[in-house]
Amino acid sequence: MKKIAHHQFIFLLFFAFLYFFLTSCGAGYSSQEADPYRSGTEGVVVSFLNAEYVFYDQQYLRLQLKLENKGAFDKPQGKVVLSGYDPGIVKINSEPIALPDDFFGKNQYALEGSVYFVQVPEDGPISLSLGNSYEAILQTSVCYSYQTIATPTVCLLYNPDDNRYICQQDPIQLSSQGAPVAVTEVKQDFTQDHVRFTVTLQHLGDGTVVNAYDMNAFDACPYGLDRNNVNHVGVSMEISGLGEPSCFPNSGYVSLNQDGTGIIICTFTLREQRTYTTPLKIILDYNYLDVKQQGISIYKSSSAVEDNTAVGGSGNYASNNDCSCSDANLKKWGGCVCLYISGQMYYCSEGTTQIPVSANDDTIEYEIYGSTTVNMCGDSVHPTSSCPYRGTTYVSKDPKKLSIYGTVTDSRTVSERCTLVPQ
Repeated sequence: MKKIAHHQFIFLLFFAFLYFFLTSCGAGYSSQEADPYRSGTEGVVVSFLNAEYVFYDQQYLRLQLKLENKGAFDKPQGKVVLSGYDPGIVKINSEPIALPDDFFGKNQYALEGSVYFVQVPEDGPISLSLGNSYEAILQTSVCYSYQTIATPTVCLLYNPDDNRYICQQDPIQLSSQGAPVAVTEVKQDFTQDHVRFTVTLQHLGDGTVVNAYDMNAFDACPYGLDRNNVNHVGVSMEISGLGEPSCFPNSGYVSLNQDGTGIIICTFTLREQRTYTTPLKIILDYNYLDVKQQGISIYKSSSAVEDNTAVGGSGNYASNNDCSCSDANLKKWGGCVCLYISGQMYYCSEGTTQIPVSANDDTIEYEIYGSTTVNMCGDSVHPTSSCPYRGTTYVSKDPKKLSIYGTVTDSRTVSERCTLVPQ
């Protein structure tokens, strides 16, 4: 009985080893991408943040944009261009807005990429000289360079006729890699001393693929693109320890068809007489165009918007019930909160602005407004009321510090210290 049990043990051990080998390098083998954070089909995303899109003659738009790198590629180079408006009416600065330098994508330590807030520069207020109203569709077009990396694990079979090391792998199916263009399938074929990979690419995003390595196409984006400027992706492959593969097309420049699909075939020469699994690194390079739209309405106002820069000192114009924010504060804090007393708006500037109040009243009423990136306002550290927040505070004969707070769209808290000076 002991001898039989021993033989059974040896048989089971051999069977377990064989099963492990076949499932690692056989028909049942499944490949996973090495980096789980490389998922999703978005790259750079631009969105409008304003709460209202109704404006009046002689008012500044003070449009604010949210820039997000939702993919897995770091530091894309690019520009944001606004269009769709009459420049004689809407005085948005015509210069493109550059993407931030430190615009990082997702990684293993941060599952969300960089977020930046940008205030669109204006050369002047709205000028509605003809008619009583004007409607337009504002369009933001972001053109940027991007890269996709896929690292499926493949099997290298030195001698396909050696039955002891057969590696009949099914095609590897992939989904997304944290970018708008993805590797969706990898097929393998073996010959003596060689392995050939047929790689399928797919455009999965909602925008337009602009030719890789083509500065003329990038400069023409977004308005001057034609069919020769789009739907070409640069592809390269790498396996550790092996040399450069030979590919078709040999330029590594793959054209996408009308369905957004492209194929490249690359062959590697094997250097070792053994079978093993290893990552195949596939890199896709391309430029990309994504477009967002927002309708605006402009009407004649009963009076020109007053210039409140003397209160805030930031160079922005603010109308009643408004709170603009400088680019520096948007980038650092994500938004601003402002104090209103008797219809007058004040930038508190961390207590450096002295706000006159009546000493005859023991209690005064005030309102807290936020920039367009602020969705909650209040007098507590974690406000729960929508903006504007209306409150009261007691005033004596001595200056009083009043703290106001807001919650920006990414859940951070912004605050100000306001100095109320009795008069």
